[in-house]
Amino acid sequence: MLAINGIIFMLPNQIWRAYEGGLIKGFYSPDAKSAFIACKNEAARDLTSKFSEYFRSLKGQHLTYFGVFFLCELLNLAAVAANFVINDKFLDGNFNSYGKDVLDYQSLGTFERNRTVNPMCNAFPTKVCIFSRIDV
Repeated sequence: MLAINGIIFMLPNQIWRAYEGGLIKGFYSPDAKSAFIACKNEAARDLTSKFSEYFRSLKGQHLTYFGVFFLCELLNLAAVAANFVINDKFLDGNFNSYGKDVLDYQSLGTFERNRTVNPMCNAFPTKVCIFSRIDV
């Protein structure tokens, strides 16, 4: 299940990486860092003019780039929703209200806890969880 969740989350990232092609990484080159960090005025000016010329040459071509970026962000949101639904189905509907159920259970007193099923054991059954009920 975790592998399926991971694959779903990785898809938008892989689509973006394939399209982006390292364009942004070029702005974090060692040359750029050393020129700006060391405050070498000539090197910084040369690098700045090189980057600005590059951006001017791409003028009007960013709409597709932005569109793919926006689509990947929407895919990220869809991945969160899909994983939520998949996990809820996998855990027989216990994932949707899991947090609220755990908080409600933790707020119960000892007597009520013994008469109620622990939601942490109900959603994620393990050998550690003990279902103890007191019949009165």
